[in-house]
Amino acid sequence: MLLAGLTLPAHATDTLPWQGDQTAGAHQPYQHGYTGLDLLNWNPAADQDAELLRSRVPLQERNEPLPATQRNPQLSADTEMFNLAGDYGNAFFESFHDNNVFSQYLFNYWQYTDYYGSWHGMPTQGVDKALYDPSKEWTQRWFEFGMLNLPNAAYTNAAHKNGAKSIATIFFSGSDRGEQTYGDLLADRREDGTYPVADKLAEVAHYYGFDGYFANQESNVPASDVPAYREFVRQLRETGMYVQWYDSVTYPNGGISYQNQFNQRNSPWILDTETDQRISDSIFLNYWFSGGMLDSSAAHATSLGLDPYESVFAGIEA
Repeated sequence: MLLAGLTLPAHATDTLPWQGDQTAGAHQPYQHGYTGLDLLNWNPAADQDAELLRSRVPLQERNEPLPATQRNPQLSADTEMFNLAGDYGNAFFESFHDNNVFSQYLFNYWQYTDYYGSWHGMPTQGVDKALYDPSKEWTQRWFEFGMLNLPNAAYTNAAHKNGAKSIATIFFSGSDRGEQTYGDLLADRREDGTYPVADKLAEVAHYYGFDGYFANQESNVPASDVPAYREFVRQLRETGMYVQWYDSVTYPNGGISYQNQFNQRNSPWILDTETDQRISDSIFLNYWFSGGMLDSSAAHATSLGLDPYESVFAGIEA
């Protein structure tokens, strides 16, 4: 999916595992997903193959845009793009740092990309690969997915070489994450009001070398838990992580209600106007916008003192 800041786009594709001499070896290291409770006790020393799956390239300074090279030099260079892609598709067990096929996962559009992230599921550590049957349609692919989806380290290296940030995905839905819920993120809150999982998420990002999180909360949150959840998101951003929120759960009632625009029902997940505290860096609008919704979104961002080119992203699914 392509995503851009008022803004632009995001993609999703489906691929199958490689066959023949391109098939992964039996002991090929691959990234796995995490449940929220996994994170409370996360330690890289106990994480399978963690040392082999790290990005080693620091984030580089991005080149300044050169209008003379643009097809339309009048287009604003301020627009940001988030490429939320399938990368290794829905093969699930194939998030490899390295493989034996040159340019197997080649991406040619880094010059247009400000943020890169992965859109797919990751099985948790120890899930038997035999449970994955690629011939079945996606609703029948039942094995444990983690709520945390890491970006492929090789993609993070490429993103960083081109000055783009690499983003992990936190995903909760009502049907395919089992007993995992947003409540796992709020577990073991300390007496000072801080959340251990927020610190652990920052620790995971620093270890694996990526830059932030896309929070895709697509299941209802009781209104009584909304203030705590919003505070968790704020604390995650305070650790130095880039955080993008999805246009799903509204404020303050916590119900799923896709607004398809930036307005007073979802902007509190970006900015607390009562305290002037920033909650997250940006929002990814649901896809069903039409008419003047994007103009209205830009106006609402501006009224809050936010730059719509940086804080409001409109998705185009391909």
